[in-house]
Amino acid sequence: SFRHVDVDVVFAKHKESGQRYLSFRGFRSALGQIAFRKKMDVELLIEYIECNGTLRTNTNSGLVPMPNRFHDDLQGYTGVHKAGGPTVVDKQNRDLSRIVDRSMS
Repeated sequence: SFRHVDVDVVFAKHKESGQRYLSFRGFRSALGQIAFRKKMDVELLIEYIECNGTLRTNTNSGLVPMPNRFHDDLQGYTGVHKAGGPTVVDKQNRDLSRIVDRSMS
């Protein structure tokens, strides 16, 4: 099998130093190592990826997020998130009179 940890090792080996992505040459080289580890021909691996769009052997690999009803269902959002989220710049008056009641009780 080819686990998520194996993907990380192959990626780290074939990426250029200081980069966070693979160049096309690094990608082709990584495919060669993946094919070797899976004991299959590189061309067969490429054909498999082209036909299926992905090569996943572990369904919980972290590559595709699992459904989450608390995140995906917008009807369940509450508070400020229901209205679109907080703002970084308040357009209202910045004095304390809007939030503090200083009247005599």
